Amino acid sequence: MVVEPVRSRIRHRAPKLGGVGHGHRGCRGRDRGHDHGTICRARTRVVRLLLAGLLVGQQRLSGRAGHPAPAAAADRRRRSVSGERRPGNHGAEPHRATPRPRGPGVLACAGYTALAYLAVGLPLAVLPVWTVRAGFGPTVAGLVVSAQYLATTISRGLVGPMIDRSGPRCGVLLGFLCCAASGLATILAFQLSSSGMALGIVVVGRMLLGVGESLVSTSAMVWGILRVGDASAARMISWNGIATYGAIAAGAPIGVLVQGIGGFTLLAAVMLFTGVAGYALARPQPATRAPAALRLPMRRVFTRVLPLGAALALATMGFGVVTTFITLFFVASGWQDGWMAFTAFGCAFVASRLLFASGVTSGTGLRIAARSLALEIGGLLLICLSNDPASAVAGAAITGFGFAMIFPALGVLVIERVPPQSRGAAIGAFALFVDLALGLAGPLAGALAERSTFAAPFAAAAVCALLALCLVQWLRRSSTRARA
Repeated sequence: MVVEPVRSRIRHRAPKLGGVGHGHRGCRGRDRGHDHGTICRARTRVVRLLLAGLLVGQQRLSGRAGHPAPAAAADRRRRSVSGERRPGNHGAEPHRATPRPRGPGVLACAGYTALAYLAVGLPLAVLPVWTVRAGFGPTVAGLVVSAQYLATTISRGLVGPMIDRSGPRCGVLLGFLCCAASGLATILAFQLSSSGMALGIVVVGRMLLGVGESLVSTSAMVWGILRVGDASAARMISWNGIATYGAIAAGAPIGVLVQGIGGFTLLAAVMLFTGVAGYALARPQPATRAPAALRLPMRRVFTRVLPLGAALALATMGFGVVTTFITLFFVASGWQDGWMAFTAFGCAFVASRLLFASGVTSGTGLRIAARSLALEIGGLLLICLSNDPASAVAGAAITGFGFAMIFPALGVLVIERVPPQSRGAAIGAFALFVDLALGLAGPLAGALAERSTFAAPFAAAAVCALLALCLVQWLRRSSTRARA
């Protein structure tokens, strides 16, 4: 619509350019040795070509104004995705935040963990009794109980990458199937007449339960973090820990009650039902998966987690010593009601997480971890130096109150050190340090108690917590230098 009128004007006005008269009559009237008409026509063609070129350039410029260049279009798409506005474009509509993935919330994911650890706690007080009654000694009974923790420790390195590949929902479902299979194997073992074969099947069931525990606890934590976002990761970790220790504490007396009502077979049936119920609750939930991207190798994930995991392992030694030797410490001191120390530890643990979980962020994690370790050191030393049961109970409460926030405070930093598509592997590697510490705390503290007194393990645990505090302070200084 714009080009044709201009071209028509070119055809009418071009002959006047260059001093040429009307048509070619002025050229023909001159007596020259050349054909001036040919020269005039050539000039006219040159002028037309020049003007046509100018018109084409004008069209290209107008086309760029109407249709942005690829770079400008890409910049516009980038601004629309990130929510960034152009300078001076104050009337643009603000970018709406991307909705979080659908799936269960914090309490639902913590509920999955609670169901898995309820299955773990149900046979804890009953299974050693069955092992002794079957004709085996206390050592074998301890190995039967430890088979579950061994399977949990071994499976940590495999569970995390599997969750990153298949999603946390798949891990929760598979974990509950392992819990149900453990209950089924335990039912079968209790029906056999051969004690040796029954013991072997019980051990297999315990290992299945350990794998199920690892799958459900890690997957539920990752699932909850994906659902609520990084800003609420500490809240998810805290509730996951509350569900873990609360379910174990409730599972042991429930298991004794169920065994007294219907025997070992009914207890195994309740374990089977717990796994089936967890699977039924998690099955309808929509799958949530981390962004598809290149995942870090497990070796690199472990390297990034190692400093924080080492601090966690040293701090966990105190927890392992309290849960293993506080009763023996009361008995050796001639005191009664050692269970009060367990209760004080557990209540202080839950209270600490309920009060302070919302204040843990990536910027405050190391500071909170340092303060928590200082409290744990004070509690362990109070137990070691106590001269009456009230002081020992108070020391256990202070230890639980301090230890409670170490895992969430350091766990937030673990999540920050890896990309979202490798968080399952990172959390699994981080939890592995807890399993290793709990596995080593009993034998090492027992050997120390045999050569000294039952107060010595608590002093040694305080030294371990002090080393963890030094490591955390070093990480704080390194972080400050990196920001500077």
